[in-house]
Amino acid sequence: MSRTPVKIKRLSDLRSAVVRSGNGQQFPHQTYMRLCCLEMERFRREQERAAAMVRAGKCLDRCRAIEEEVKQLLETIGQSRRDDVRAQLHTPDDNVVIEPLPSPPQRGQKMTFSY
Repeated sequence: MSRTPVKIKRLSDLRSAVVRSGNGQQFPHQTYMRLCCLEMERFRREQERAAAMVRAGKCLDRCRAIEEEVKQLLETIGQSRRDDVRAQLHTPDDNVVIEPLPSPPQRGQKMTFSY
């Protein structure tokens, strides 16, 4: 008589208490857990959005402050609007000297500014 072969149990053979029911629906505790996770994610995303809106507002305020400072500086040198300066750049007169902007620094080089 030959012995029947011993079946080695694997992970797929193990049964657990947390399995889907036969018709594909989840157990109620799984549904509640999913709802809880979604609510936590929504709360986290709202916090991220609020923080991003604060940062965006600060950037917008700074841009407005820069614009005001530019207007003040242009008025001190005799230009009433930035559009005048831009127009001069596109249609230079004989009296206006426009120096080219310096090229961006290469890697490893430091850019220094004299004020």
